Amino acid sequence: MKYFIYRFSPASIGIKANENLGIICPSRQEKNYLSVGFLKNQIFCIDDFSQINLLFFSKIYRT
Repeated sequence: MKYFIYRFSPASIGIKANENLGIICPSRQEKNYLSVGFLKNQIFCIDDFSQINLLFFSKIYRT
């Protein structure tokens, strides 16, 4: 699975749901990604997009 890290609405870039794509976004954007067809298990919410948190996230979901 590929992961797309984007803190804004999916409408701003026209992204569409794909079964091989996971989304990393702020929790406030979760409903927007659900509305364009992404499944709940494809959306990973984080609120702090600092490099340290993204690296930590990467290590957790890599296994």
